Amino acid sequence: MKKRFAAVLTSLLLVMLLVPAAAFATGGHTVEGDLDLTSGKTLENDGYTWDASTHTLTMQDLTVTETIKLPNAECQINVKGNCSVGT
Repeated sequence: MKKRFAAVLTSLLLVMLLVPAAAFATGGHTVEGDLDLTSGKTLENDGYTWDASTHTLTMQDLTVTETIKLPNAECQINVKGNCSVGT
């Protein structure tokens, strides 16, 4: 009985090793299309914050599929975690 339990446990562990690690990862946020910060309107809880007074963009675990449009000013971008931009 102990051998059968050990065999089943070992088999389950081997199957878990076959599953990609990305399946267990907690997902970040995705912005489909452009992230337009020139309008001054932003949504909360989308993986980024925009401070219009200091022109500071803070991104955390964010994927933007296209481009980030910033206002015509000197801007600072803070990146936390894994972030990517399409173009």
